[in-house]
Parts: sequence; structure tokens; C-alpha cells
Amino acid sequence: MSPQLDQRPNFLRRIPRKEEMGRRFRLALWVAGAGFILYTLLLGEGGWIRVARLQGEVESLEGELRVLDQQQAQLRQRLDGLAQPGSATLEKVARERYGMHRKGERVIHILGTEDESLAPRAPSLDPGSQEPPPPGSP
Repeated sequence: MSPQLDQRPNFLRRIPRKEEMGRRFRLALWVAGAGFILYTLLLGEGGWIRVARLQGEVESLEGELRVLDQQQAQLRQRLDGLAQPGSATLEKVARERYGMHRKGERVIHILGTEDESLAPRAPSLDPGSQEPPPPGSP
């Protein structure tokens, strides 16, 4: 600095020159631009943080989809087993779930079991069969 500037009062020395103001302005623009770019890359709609969160969500949903695909395959196997004519699986479900029986068979219900929801007289598995009258009836 020149000796003349040093002799000025302090309040005059603090006034920045035009070149110094231009430099500060450019620096402020660079900082603001860099901040905007960082914000966009990290926190914006397509930012890294959001993309990472969405990738985690995709992986979670893919795992859930695999589980549902396995359940669907099991249900398809069960359905295929029930759809076959003369299927033992179909007969088992009909007997256990719906209390059905073949012609000439008698269903005996034991009171106090878990499944008391079955009717005492279940329909026959044979569609054209006639039920014999209950014992003791005229």
C-alpha cells in the first residue's frame, strides 16, 4: 500500500475497491453455483439420497414379490391337485372340511372334538345317491 492510503482514517480504508468487489461477487456466484449443484445432486428429485432410498425400497418389494410368487406356486399346486378327477386331495377336503361321505358310509361325530361345526348328517359324495333313513325312524 502506498503511504497515502495508510494516512487515511480507518473508515475510508475499509471501503473495497471495484476490483475487490468484483472478485467477491464472482466468489459468491461460484459458492452459490456449487451449493446449487450439490443440493441438486444430493437432495434434489433425482438426487443420490433419494435414489439410494428408492433402491432400498425396490429391493424390499422384490423380496416381497419372491415370497408372493412362492405362495402362488403352492396355491397353484394345491388347485391342480383339487382339479384332477378322482383326486384323493379333493376327497380329503370334501370329507374334512364339508363333512361329505360316500354312499353307504356312516359319519360318526364325536362330541368334544375341535371341529364341532360339521352337521350331524353330511351330504353324500355321490350326486345321485339316496340317504338311508336314520336308525330308529319309521
